[in-house]
Amino acid sequence: LVAELEMGIMEIDYDQKAKKDVYFLTGGFLEISNNEAVIIADDINNVNEIDVEEEDNEIRRLNQLLSEEVENVKILERKIQESTMKIEMRKMFNNL
Repeated sequence: LVAELEMGIMEIDYDQKAKKDVYFLTGGFLEISNNEAVIIADDINNVNEIDVEEEDNEIRRLNQLLSEEVENVKILERKIQESTMKIEMRKMFNNL
């Protein structure tokens, strides 16, 4: 099985751990074969390592570029969406 992954969260539960690991990924692919799952991600961040201030600054920078740029609007809008979702995920999983 091969599936395309959208931007969002990925949670990994381990039998040995009481907690789970939570990641934000910007998209990619999932392959399941022989009882193994392989994820090939465009970009992946541990939710606990997301810097909200840095992402806020990135959103401001991208919005400024967006107001000046006409050719790469879709790319800039996607990057703004990524930074916004990173902030939301960090706030949602703040206690991990």
